[in-house]
Amino acid sequence: SAADIAVGMEEQFSMFTTASNCEEAPSMDDRLSFAKFVLITLVVLGHFIEAYSKAGNQVATVIMHLIYSFHVPAFVLISGYYSKDLTSARRRKLLSGLVLPYVILQPLFCVAYTGLFYGTDDSETQDGMMTQNWSLMSGRRRRDWNFLYPFAHLWYLISLLCMRIWLPFALEMKYTVWFHMILGCLVGYNDSVGRFLS
Repeated sequence: SAADIAVGMEEQFSMFTTASNCEEAPSMDDRLSFAKFVLITLVVLGHFIEAYSKAGNQVATVIMHLIYSFHVPAFVLISGYYSKDLTSARRRKLLSGLVLPYVILQPLFCVAYTGLFYGTDDSETQDGMMTQNWSLMSGRRRRDWNFLYPFAHLWYLISLLCMRIWLPFALEMKYTVWFHMILGCLVGYNDSVGRFLS
């Protein structure tokens, strides 16, 4: 029932907010799992209210920009925590956990969105917010899909893969934090970088 669900959620939430009533404090993995749950919920909320923001709702715009200001860096920090010890088993999981879903979902999303947002005639073409003019037909749209340009929200999978491949080299660099902070700022202001490998 709804009451049972509410009680269960309250018990789960209390595990992360206080340890006084528990025999042992929640582990770091428990806290990060809860943080991922909160972040994913906020991402869903942000994408839901994005349409209201585009319609001119100022409150939705403020909430959306507030969520978007921190949720990706938070996901990257959490992903970095789990990437700190890339054993051979974890490296093999890169294929099953990142590459395989990307290889499967990229063409599926492209086919689905092309079918949903584009007609067979150029006059029926919609500049869909989610498609950004991706299409399967070569030469008929501004951008054709391929695996080097992640579709929609799949950018995070390919970015995470690139970050995990780069991590061992980054850890060997001197002043790596400063280097990557400065590089991130410079790349963020460079319009020529685009979406290539995200």
